[in-house]
Amino acid sequence: LDYRINGYKKWSLSNCLIYNEASNQVFDLAPVPGERKRTRTLAFGKMNMTSSSQRFSVGISGFWKLHSDELDMVLGKKGKKDRKVYQFANEGADFRWQARHILHANGYSVETNPENPQEFRYRDFDIEKTQNVMRPVDCALGMHLPSTGNPDGEVLYLNIENDDL
Repeated sequence: LDYRINGYKKWSLSNCLIYNEASNQVFDLAPVPGERKRTRTLAFGKMNMTSSSQRFSVGISGFWKLHSDELDMVLGKKGKKDRKVYQFANEGADFRWQARHILHANGYSVETNPENPQEFRYRDFDIEKTQNVMRPVDCALGMHLPSTGNPDGEVLYLNIENDDL
């Protein structure tokens, strides 16, 4: 869990598959055409529970960053004025949940591109578009606490022990 996705002392969902039931696909990483070999962007792919490229950490409430657990980077916009590319970098865009949709901070919903179902795009939010509903699957629930003894802080996870949470 990377505390940068959701600030300090906030609960986050860690190491999730972000599932879209309408397309039966999950968020995945894909190469960016025309960019360096290791440059990655957000895409959709067939669910593979063991694929590290499909694991993301997200916030629960408020604004948060979409964090790729494999790359240890967040989704952001890069590039020149004439060619903006959404790729994973050290700084990223803010997202939030709205009616089980993932919305960019400017209010656009993340959805699959009907012309290429493996690509994502931003479109105006419409609560009636149930095909854009996303569901975090197979996650850990955690919180980052700053610590004086550890510069990276301490990560706490909820778990069940002796039938108690």
